[in-house]
Amino acid sequence: MQTGVSVERQLGKSANLAVTYLNARGVHAFFTNNINAPNPANGGLRPLPNEGNIFQYQSDGVFRQNQLVVNSSIRMGTKLSTFGYYTLNYAKSDTGGPGYFPSNPYDRSEDYGRASFDVRHRVFIGGSASLPYAFRLSPFMIATSGSLFNVTTGVDAFGDLQFNQRAAFAACSPVNQTPYGLL
Repeated sequence: MQTGVSVERQLGKSANLAVTYLNARGVHAFFTNNINAPNPANGGLRPLPNEGNIFQYQSDGVFRQNQLVVNSSIRMGTKLSTFGYYTLNYAKSDTGGPGYFPSNPYDRSEDYGRASFDVRHRVFIGGSASLPYAFRLSPFMIATSGSLFNVTTGVDAFGDLQFNQRAAFAACSPVNQTPYGLL
């Protein structure tokens, strides 16, 4: 489901400016889960004790996204034009797509946070200039904020063949000092 509101304004004879707000909500997003992983809550027993790992596609994931997009263009005669846009993005999700495994197969809510496609800031600036002999120069620049990353333990804590469990902030000893905090 997506909702959007946009306002566009002509600025003089040669420029325009548009501001758009978009809100998106997704339900039934896909992920893969081990539905027969050992459950720590019942002593590490599997739900189906005589079976091994059972990987199943599920469609219970969610995402929420808010975007603000500002774009503009300026035409300076027939020989020169510039354009650009800026996007401010906030997206949260509990899945990264059909090939994504939750870090805890029994509590997917632990994975709800910034989505894999959440690039906070994105800027695109370009232009076009006429040159002699029917040539045209069209430079552009793209800048984005950094990509997301996860700090994982590298341990298969649930016995589900997934090594994507996240570290928790330490409340007792021993602790592991990292650049991201005491884990």
